[in-house]
Amino acid sequence: MLLLHGWPGSVWEFRDLIPRLTDPGRFGGDPADAFTVVAPSLPGFTLSFTPGQPRPGIVEMAELFAPLMVAVLDYRQFAAQGGDRGGYVVGRLRTRPCGQGGRRPPELPAGSVGPAVPRSSPTKFAPTRTRPSLADRKDWLQPGPGDAPAPLVG
Repeated sequence: MLLLHGWPGSVWEFRDLIPRLTDPGRFGGDPADAFTVVAPSLPGFTLSFTPGQPRPGIVEMAELFAPLMVAVLDYRQFAAQGGDRGGYVVGRLRTRPCGQGGRRPPELPAGSVGPAVPRSSPTKFAPTRTRPSLADRKDWLQPGPGDAPAPLVG
């Protein structure tokens, strides 16, 4: 699984998630559900940035990560998740040729998962003093088309 952070984030965001993905048995899950996780820092951001350095765009990042996963690490298939800017890179991975002969292998799933959206009213569990301000923002807090997880497709 390729995990890509957002901006202004870093791979540090995944510090609690990675052990759960790589060793689910340690957390009460099925060890058979374990993933190998690749969590690189987005080039040109956070810890991989030097002031004045040009930052690669979405396309350039996809052109780095696709060959990394397929040609260098030899994965014939992998899942990918990206938050914020990393989500755009994952979206580009879905269309970028990265297999032998410049073709994207049909068995290469990739997806981007959006933010979790609460199913109940956000005011339900809010402290009494904050409920009026949350009620004023009810339209903003409603799920929209950008909040649903994208399916992993091959």
